[in-house]
Amino acid sequence: MPASFLKTDDPEFLGTLLTQLPQGLVAVDAKGQLQFLNEEAARQWGLEPSEVPPSAESLAWLTPEGGPLPSDATPLGRALGGESFQAERYALPRKDGSRLVVECDGRPLWGSGGLRGAVLVTRPARASAAAPGTGAGESPDQMRDEFLAVVSHELRTPLNAVLGWASVLRQRKLDANMTQKALETIERNARVQARLVEDLLDLGRVVSGKLKVGMRPLEPRAFIQAALETVRSAAEARHVTLEAELDGADGLSVSGDPERLQQVVWNLLANAVKFTPAGGRVMVRAQGLDGQLLIEVQDTGMGIPAEFMPHLFERFQQADTGPVKTQRGLGLGLALVRHLVELHGGTVSAFSEGQDRGSTFRVYLPLLRP
Repeated sequence: MPASFLKTDDPEFLGTLLTQLPQGLVAVDAKGQLQFLNEEAARQWGLEPSEVPPSAESLAWLTPEGGPLPSDATPLGRALGGESFQAERYALPRKDGSRLVVECDGRPLWGSGGLRGAVLVTRPARASAAAPGTGAGESPDQMRDEFLAVVSHELRTPLNAVLGWASVLRQRKLDANMTQKALETIERNARVQARLVEDLLDLGRVVSGKLKVGMRPLEPRAFIQAALETVRSAAEARHVTLEAELDGADGLSVSGDPERLQQVVWNLLANAVKFTPAGGRVMVRAQGLDGQLLIEVQDTGMGIPAEFMPHLFERFQQADTGPVKTQRGLGLGLALVRHLVELHGGTVSAFSEGQDRGSTFRVYLPLLRP
């Protein structure tokens, strides 16, 4: 029997089949507008069978621990971004206030003109048995396995988008707008993957004590502006506004490695963009203050819980209020920021009023005397 087989063209049979599938089924068009939601999916969200959600946005997705997700980190956002995935865990908030943890498969739907939409299949997650003898903590083997799982996911996520759009470009004729979107998506995800690989290499250099910087006099505007341009396409794709106030740093200079300081600012900006929802704002400011250069990155995103602040700049750490497990990232960026800033004789700190209240990161670097 062929892999894809359909004998009947009876619309009533097909409608009954999709509606009564024992797994949740959600479909949206290329603009993210809800096109189909079957009975099982409605039940998983705690809706009545006859209750029609007003939009796909009203079907909220959370991390397995109940934390919020940026729009492009939700299953719909990922599938519409060209990524296919299987058995990823998410939590669905229900009308009665409870949460249901589900496993989700997602896939973009491609047509002759390009992306037509996305489809998701959901099912209640199976309970995971704790490893014997580990208690509440994690063994080194568990930590290693989890780290490798996150690494493979983080490398695979941008690669899936690149491969998906490359396949579409090769197999289908696209109009000018869709071709431009495909090329921009490929470039953006390739840059993300290149940065991830560089972070992993830098981690090895940090651990071995071989991460070095080449110091020379620098004007702050140059490396800050370079970091802004690098992250701009990602911000536009997420509909996050990037703003800069750099006039306060004109005429000032610091001693530093231009590539490494650009890496510091890029990591802070990329982190802010990643955890700021669509319609939000990320601002970078630079000015002289008491003999130091202050670089401040402020966002209107998810914020940082107070209990996580002491661990914010540690390796492999990210707060549970952000995308965790499947979307949390490696937790390397801020650790590298701290290390690079300290190599330049500076300090870095963070402030947040709590979840959904945004966050502010401040980097202080010694100024060169005129």
